[in-house]
Amino acid sequence: MSELVTPRINSSMLEAYVGRKVKLVGRAPKSSSETALIQCSDGGQVEGRLVMPFVKMDTYVEIVCTVESAQNVSIFSLYNMGDDIALDKIDKTIVYAHDPRFKHLFEAA
Repeated sequence: MSELVTPRINSSMLEAYVGRKVKLVGRAPKSSSETALIQCSDGGQVEGRLVMPFVKMDTYVEIVCTVESAQNVSIFSLYNMGDDIALDKIDKTIVYAHDPRFKHLFEAA
């Protein structure tokens, strides 16, 4: 993707973004003061190391993180998104944002 400030991706795209800052949306079924397991919008799981103060997490969150590997990220910002969202719709939007036919609709101006 060209010129996105912080691209929103799903777990299947992690490998292509190693070393970069990204956003992931997903379910947070398990967390501690140091780590969080995130089930991403496409169903894949990622282990996140919290490099920020621990906050209570809603069922669904958006994280801003640096991709360390295809399975691990460093989380430096987290936004609670409530307990009832249409994760499948979010994933479809992410897929469309990375599709060459539609990417112009999602690029930064």
